Amino acid sequence: MNRLPAYEDFKANFDSTFTVNTNGDEAISLELIAVNDLRQHAGQKEQPFSLIFLQKNKDTLLTQQIHEFTHEKLGSFQIFIVPIGSEENGFLYEAIFS
Repeated sequence: MNRLPAYEDFKANFDSTFTVNTNGDEAISLELIAVNDLRQHAGQKEQPFSLIFLQKNKDTLLTQQIHEFTHEKLGSFQIFIVPIGSEENGFLYEAIFS
């Protein structure tokens, strides 16, 4: 497993596909549809941010927990995601880094 990608890494890979490997060995594709800068002021040392992912089918709802993500450029890493809603064409998930 690689290090967790930084804000700039995710921003550079906006609108790309990530694969989540579930415990049942099922691979689910998520599209990164938003990378949000959450800094309160310009001088803040840490870079808080959030990510919004879209799962383009409703076959399997991922649970709120840490999941193993894989990306062709960023490698493999784990992040905690939370389901935040659904749209006509799929489920939405959010990850917050503070």
